[in-house]
This record gives sequence, structure tokens and C-alpha cells, in this order.
Amino acid sequence: MITMLRDIKDKMFLTKGKEVAAFILDYDSNKKVFAAQVNGKNARIALEDISLYPKSSMRNDDIDNSYLDRILGKKVSCEVIGYDDEYILSRAKLMQRKVEKYEKGDTVIATVKSASDRALYLEFDEGLSGIMYINQLTSAKVKKPSDIYSVNDTIACKIIKKRDSFFELSRIEFYKDVDFKIQLGDTVKCKITKKLDDNTGYFVEVLANPLYCGIFDLNNYNKNRRYKVGDTIDLRVAKVKANNQLSLRTTC
Repeated sequence: MITMLRDIKDKMFLTKGKEVAAFILDYDSNKKVFAAQVNGKNARIALEDISLYPKSSMRNDDIDNSYLDRILGKKVSCEVIGYDDEYILSRAKLMQRKVEKYEKGDTVIATVKSASDRALYLEFDEGLSGIMYINQLTSAKVKKPSDIYSVNDTIACKIIKKRDSFFELSRIEFYKDVDFKIQLGDTVKCKITKKLDDNTGYFVEVLANPLYCGIFDLNNYNKNRRYKVGDTIDLRVAKVKANNQLSLRTTC
């Protein structure tokens, strides 16, 4: 009797269309099905229901090993789509509903998943994918996006384009709405993005607002210091030029 009541309660909780957190246990490459658990109950997710973006997770008509490494042993949000001997779930269906709630101009916090020479590939709201091209990342001079960000870093950004279930994101557009002013003599934390061709200094970005960038000149005091692209340092604003361009010095 107790077992029957527990089963009825579980089925009432896990009704069709319900959002649940599923723990991904394993993947059966023959059946192309993921084994999962929800509240201790067995569940399964078909390969075609694991993601909205099959091309990013598939290889040779099966799941990519790197994707398996990311998802096995993790909890993911899914939607209940049926029940036979176990619960049948779909992550893709839930992700599609998430896509529909976002529009151009919305602000999101996205996590860097990978990078190329011209763009960052990001994820937000547990599974939704976006791209940020280098010209939307920073106004500083950079050779590649990884000069600024690494995998698993988070970025506040704005949606500037929505194409079906894929998004274009912009860090620059987000900071246009941020009330942030820099004045002569201010100390700001900067990231070195590129070395000047004549070796007299570096291009840098102000971390608090990528709309501000400039040149860090090496002077007699610090010319022997060793800096490299990617270093984060505190600098003093020596000059504020047009278009938020700065000239910076060390704080010493």
C-alpha cells in the first residue's frame, strides 16, 4: 500500500510537461539513449532530445566524446514527455521553450565554452548557445578573443541578434548602458591585450568597462619590468583622449 501511494505521488509530480532536474548516468551507443535518474526514479533521454544543437554535439551520427565528458555525471534541466517503464525526458524541448523567452536587447550572463581566432562560443541559461565576435568583445587591440577571456569565464552581455535557436552576443553593447566614467589620475585595473610594435609599451583594456582602452607606456621606472599579453595590472590614467582612449602609467 505504501509503495503504491509513493508511485502515485511520483507520477503526479512527474506529469507530462513538468520541468525536472535529471542526473545523467550513462550513454548507450547502441540504442543511442542516455540513462538518467529523477528523484531516484529511472529515466531516459533519446540522443535527438539531449540538445537543440546536434551539430555541436554530434560526430559521425553519434555523440561526440567531448560532449559526453561535459554531460555525464551532471544534472540538467529536462521536460517530462512520457512514461512507460521509466520516465521519458527531453532536454531539447525545454531548451526550445527557453529560446522563445529571449529577444534582441535582453541581458544575459554567459559562460565561455570555446574560442576561435575571431569569436567566443558561449552558453547561457543552461544549454542555450551564442557567439560573440571579436569586434563585439572589446574596443582594445587584441589578436584573438583568448587574449581577454578563457574557457569557463563568465561575461555579462546583450543579445544583438536571434536566429532561430542561436544568438549573437555583445559585451560592448552591454557596457553602453553602464554608468562608468574615468577621469585623469584615476587608478584602474587593466588587462594587457597586445604589445606595441616598437616595444615602447602595450595596448590595454579597462576591465570595468571595455569601452575604455588605451596605451600603457613603459617609462624609465618600469621599462625593465616583464609584462605579457593577458597580465592584469593596476594603472593610473595619465590622459583621457577622444573616443574613450587613454594614456596610462604605473601607479608607482
